[in-house]
Amino acid sequence: MKKSLLGIVIALLLAFSACSLTPADKYDNFINDLDAITRLQTGLQQMKDGGLTLYVKADMKTLARELSVFNTEDGEIRKINENFIRTAHSLREGMDAAEEDEASASVFYEEARDSFEKGFQAFSSLETSGGGRTGG
Repeated sequence: MKKSLLGIVIALLLAFSACSLTPADKYDNFINDLDAITRLQTGLQQMKDGGLTLYVKADMKTLARELSVFNTEDGEIRKINENFIRTAHSLREGMDAAEEDEASASVFYEEARDSFEKGFQAFSSLETSGGGRTGG
């Protein structure tokens, strides 16, 4: 009786530990729940086309705030998240600069694009627990 109960407990523990999410899985879910990639791409495209709409400008502020709440001990994921936050901030700053000086707005756009590309490339290469890459 004790051996079968112990066997059941061990089987349950193994099942639960196999279902635990890795930091990459958690971050992938977080980014997908926020639809962060699409939102950042929308901001980049609008900035490239001449400036953010007021809605997207406000969304970049909201997105940066939303991304800031993610907490992890994983340095690689923290770096990716910081790139995405920097992208949102640069897009907002670029919109503010565009109202006064088109050249400085271009600098912010380039900074935002570079931050996004670094973050997206690293995000896309994260290994999830299923052995695949994140869906990004």
